[in-house]
Amino acid sequence: MNTCSKCGGSAPAEKLLPQYTVTSIGLEVVVVNSVNEFTCEACGEAEVSVPDLQGLIAAAAVARVQIPQKLNSKEVKFLRKSIQLTAKQLGDLLEVSQETISRWENDKTPIGPGSEKLLRLLVGILIGKNAPGVDFDEKSVLDMKVQPIMSSPDPIVMQFERVLVKIDEKKEKKYSNIELAA
Repeated sequence: MNTCSKCGGSAPAEKLLPQYTVTSIGLEVVVVNSVNEFTCEACGEAEVSVPDLQGLIAAAAVARVQIPQKLNSKEVKFLRKSIQLTAKQLGDLLEVSQETISRWENDKTPIGPGSEKLLRLLVGILIGKNAPGVDFDEKSVLDMKVQPIMSSPDPIVMQFERVLVKIDEKKEKKYSNIELAA
């Protein structure tokens, strides 16, 4: 980030944030030691830059499908978007109507256990390779006993950090989940 989006001035003052909560992806995730904040010298406006946002989305999706707590409506929508499918396309894959997907995503009807498990597998299979810092195990998802959402569940807080991962004989920075807390 070279210029301030507010005043057009230069924004060279950069610092690495020890922790930053990303909410713009459809889920709330905490990113540790990975997000830069740029402060404009002219107006003092601070802006953050989340590197490899698509990689973070993939890592969050793959990590979430492996947590055995029932998916809520916001998570169903996030997962559908993470695999870049329309409601109709996902409905066709899961053999349900587009309206059913809409009801799941708008908190009108909970997703059924079979569809939920298939959605979890689809996410891991379709974008698991985009999250090399998060291990995906199809068998553990198949064997998973999904825990129901209780009347006042604590939200799942996922934390990620960019780490070096070896991909095709070279090291690249990718997101890895570092802690799961309920």
